This record gives sequence, structure tokens and C-alpha cells, in this order.
Amino acid sequence: MPKKKLTKDKAKSRTVTSKKFKNKPELIAELKETKRLMKHLQSELNKKKNVNGLVETFRYERNLLRTLIDNLPDLIYFKDAKGRYVLNNRAHLQSIGAKHQEDVLGKSTFDYNPPELAKKYYEDEMQIIHTGEPLIGKEEIALHRDTEKNYWHLTSKIPLIDAQGNITGIVGISRDITERKKAEEKIYNYTEELKQLNATKDRFFSIIAHDLKNPFITIMGFSDLLLSDYAELSDEERLFYLMEMKKTAELSHSLLQNLLQWSRSQTGRIEYNPQRLELMNLVNKNFLLLKNTAERKQIQLQNKIPTAITVTADEDMLDTVFRNLLTNAVKFSKKWGIISVDATRRDEFSEVCVSDTGVGMDEKTMDKLFRLDVTCSTQGTANEEGTGLGLILCKEFIEKNQGKIWVESEVGKGSKFFFTLPL
Repeated sequence: MPKKKLTKDKAKSRTVTSKKFKNKPELIAELKETKRLMKHLQSELNKKKNVNGLVETFRYERNLLRTLIDNLPDLIYFKDAKGRYVLNNRAHLQSIGAKHQEDVLGKSTFDYNPPELAKKYYEDEMQIIHTGEPLIGKEEIALHRDTEKNYWHLTSKIPLIDAQGNITGIVGISRDITERKKAEEKIYNYTEELKQLNATKDRFFSIIAHDLKNPFITIMGFSDLLLSDYAELSDEERLFYLMEMKKTAELSHSLLQNLLQWSRSQTGRIEYNPQRLELMNLVNKNFLLLKNTAERKQIQLQNKIPTAITVTADEDMLDTVFRNLLTNAVKFSKKWGIISVDATRRDEFSEVCVSDTGVGMDEKTMDKLFRLDVTCSTQGTANEEGTGLGLILCKEFIEKNQGKIWVESEVGKGSKFFFTLPL
């Protein structure tokens, strides 16, 4: 049967169809290439996802770190190898008077601290950068820019090291320990106060055990002699024993009086009643009490205080001060000596001076006069005894009256006791 002749359109269609379909090997190769391209595309997409994930993780961790250091009360700061700030937490920015991180970048400790403090900080940081040795727990003085007050902080600084092992800067952490330092100072003061109290207690028992016992031994000894040998003793001997007993009794009375006042002052049972007092009248009253004692040594008493000078003080305390100072002046003055009391105005205070022409003192003796922890009691020019407590009372009472007391003396040239009181 004869073949049909294809029309032109059919022939064209068959040609197109034959070109559109490929053989099997070509299709397999094309499919493999497509799979390879898809795999590559997926790999690139995964890489992109990983990068995006790392970026997000980095951002999260950075925000977490920033939130952490900004909310810590400690001062945290990072510096480069030249000591310039690169990162500061909120507390540190506030301490140096800065509001924003951008205000601090590139600046150093010299921009925010006095030169002497900045130099110390900088030297420590350069030492860390050059040696790699950290600085741990150093107590330092710092200046708060807002309050312009010094405070204490505990500082640690460590080197920053990169992947190649190079030191690129430092990180510092400082903690405010001002309250701790204040507490330490209080503890130290309490310790010193306890030492003083122990010295006071020891001194108190020493006076009771020794100074109070000896006068009674003297009185009992002389009274026994008088009782046992009265008929055999001459009138001069009896008078001598009686005079010694009287002197010892007066010493005991003075000691007991001082002990009573001192113990009351230690327990806070002495009331402080300041009033306006005329110094001249108070000195005259004490001169009358010492008149007989001074006359026995032919000592002249001089009251040089101007009538116009008045002070504000507790009368009983001031009376005790004058009595003790004048008694000491008589005790250490020789025959024909002179004891004078004078006063002058010094700003808002009156400065009183009790002077004598007695034996005087050296520096070592003067250093012991107002101290409870050492014994300072020497015999007078007529072998008068003392307790060493009178001047301590003077110091306490003058200080209770907002004044100060001190002494000037030279061996062989007498002594001058000065004290101040509010006008």
C-alpha cells in the first residue's frame, strides 16, 4: 500500500516533537545536574541560616552581657593598650560624671580624676599591660564626680588577651567599700577605747591597792606609837607624830575626794551645769583654802585675773580644776616661791594660766601628766605625797567644759599650766 505523503504542517510538528524529547542518558545526566544544583542551593541556604543564627546569637549574648554589667553595682570598664576607655558600664559612667558611652570613648583616667590619683591608676594599668600580671583586690581612694567626695573602693584589674596571645588592654572592676572602711575605723576606735578603759580600770585598782592603803598604814603606825609610848615621848615627838598623821589624813581625804569625783565622771553621774562665772572670785575662794599650806612654805599667792573676765563653765568642775592645780603648785614650790593665776581673752575663749616658780619638769615627765596608763606621782619640795589622779580629773573636767589643757615647764624654772574655757 503506497505511503501517504505528509503534509507540510504535519512534518513540521513531527520534527518539533522529535527535538523536544531526549534520550535516556541525557535525561539522567540532566537530572543529576539538577540534583547537584539543588543540593548546592540547599547548602548555601543552610549556610545563610547558620550565619543569621550566629548573628542573632551574637546579638543576644551581647545584649545579655550589656544588661548584666549595666545592672551590676560594681564599676566595670574596659581599656585599650594605651589606657583609653572602650567600654564602661552604667555605674562607672555615673561615677565619673558621664551620661553616654560615646562621651567616654577614647578618653583616659586623666580626663576624670585629679592628677595624683590618675597617675597611680595609669601606672598600675601599664604595669599589667607590660607584665601580664593581674592586680587583685587593691584598696584605693577615688573621687566621685557627682558628690566631689573621696570614697574607698576595692579594685581588680586583669589583662585582655586576643587569639594570638597579645595583650590588647585591661578590664577593671571596682567595688565601693567606703562603708566597710568606716566600720573598720569604728572598730579601731572601739578597740582604742577599750584599751583606755582597761587602763582606767588598772589605774583605779592601783590607786585603791597602793595609794589608798599607804596613808592608813602611816596613820595606824603613828597611832600605835603614840598609844604604846605616849608617856615616854616628848611633846615635840608627840607633835611630830600628830602632824604626820594630820598630813596623811589630809592626803587620804584629797585622794578619796578625787576618786569619788573621777568615778562619778566615768559613770556619767556628774551633772554638767554651765553658768556664767567670775574667774577672779573662784580663784580667791581656792586661795583661802590653801592659805595655811602656802604660809608654811612662805609662798606668795597672786591673783592677776581681771575682774571683767567671765567664763561659761560648771562651777563644781572648775573649782576642782583650780584646787588641784593650785595644790600641785604649792607642792612643787620652794620656800619664798610665787604662785600666780592670770587670764586673757583669746577670740571666743578665755585662756587661764596657773604658774609657779617651783622645781619644774622635763619633757618625759610632762608626757605622763594627763595619762591614766602610766603612773606620775612625785614628792613635793617638803616631801608631800600625791596620787597622780588630780591632773587627770583636770583634763576631763576642762574637756567637758569645751576647753583644752596643756603645760609648759623647764627643770629648775617652774611650771605653767594653761587651760581654755568659753567666754
